[in-house]
Parts: sequence; C-alpha cells; structure tokens
Amino acid sequence: MAVAPAPRLQATPGVAVAEPGGAERRGAGREAARDLSEIWIAGSKVPITCLVRDISATGARIEAATATLPNRFVLTNFARRCRVVVEVVWRRDRHCGVRFITPPRSLEAVGR
Repeated sequence: MAVAPAPRLQATPGVAVAEPGGAERRGAGREAARDLSEIWIAGSKVPITCLVRDISATGARIEAATATLPNRFVLTNFARRCRVVVEVVWRRDRHCGVRFITPPRSLEAVGR
C-alpha cells in the first residue's frame, strides 16, 4: 500500500497576518483560514476542538474552545488533511500562535 505524500502547507506569497493587536514578526507570510481542527494533548483521550484562523509553512494562529493549553500538542487539521506537532509561541485569551515542530503528516499516512 502506497503512503500518501505529506501535504504542503503554504501561504500566499507576500501576505502576512499580524497576531491580534500586535505587529507582524514572522518570517513566513500567512494566509487566512477557517480550518476545523482538533488539539490532541498527550495522555488525553478526548480532543479539543479548534479553528485554524491563519496558517503558513512554519506555523498557525488557532482559536481553541479553551484558553488552557499546554506548550506542545498535536494539531490535526481536517481541511488540509494533516497532523503536526506544534509549540505555542504566544497566547491571548482563546487564541494562540503556534510554530510547527514536525513536518505535517498526511492523515492517511498516520491512520487518522
């Protein structure tokens, strides 16, 4: 059985979205998104629902159902059919900015 290639997460060139209330500090431009996603925390059997609000090749801004998130977790993005380990780099209420720690893996490759 062939393994599906990892999806590519690319932003629109030259488009950068600033974090809420802040200045743009990222090297990679982001594209606006409304991707239904889930946060998986180590040791938890139930995911936390979230929306990816913008995304780039190196990170994303997410809005979670809760403001209490660990510094690292697995983000499953259903719209882009991938899963990636992320690290929180900023937090504001239920929003946080994350950078990708691992390359995105196709949901088909990880068995969902």
